[in-house]
Amino acid sequence: MSVIALLVVAMSAGMAAAAQMDVAPDPICLVPGQYVMTTVTISGIHDLTQERTMVITVESGTATDLTFKVGGGEQVGGINYAYTPSATPHNIPVEVKVIDTAKVGTEYEIFYEDAKTGAGDKASATVYGTAIPEFATLAIPVVALLGLALFMRRKKE
Repeated sequence: MSVIALLVVAMSAGMAAAAQMDVAPDPICLVPGQYVMTTVTISGIHDLTQERTMVITVESGTATDLTFKVGGGEQVGGINYAYTPSATPHNIPVEVKVIDTAKVGTEYEIFYEDAKTGAGDKASATVYGTAIPEFATLAIPVVALLGLALFMRRKKE
């Protein structure tokens, strides 16, 4: 009976040390050649004095298409980021960039993990094209301004 009690205490101590991780936004909307800001929120950290490591890896898609920037470091294909949390929850800003030549619709699965506890979260990322306005969106205001200018000029004569 005392063995069971010891196991329960040991398991509860192990669970108390586990951190929880959440990535936002999810899904991530990537634009070729531009950094997109994401935030990793880590909660349930019980020891704020220990250094931890967040490991970011690309699980599906071509890893070398993505560049990650966090805490002043920048790396292609994934990144390891060492930090000491100042509070719980602890927010870590992570910027993600896809290569300029990425095709619209390309999908990636990115895994964010706390190396100390194994807690993690996946985020899906999809490449969207840059917003190029349609011809009519530009032409209508230009034609309206030209028409107004001609109308005002004719009225003066």
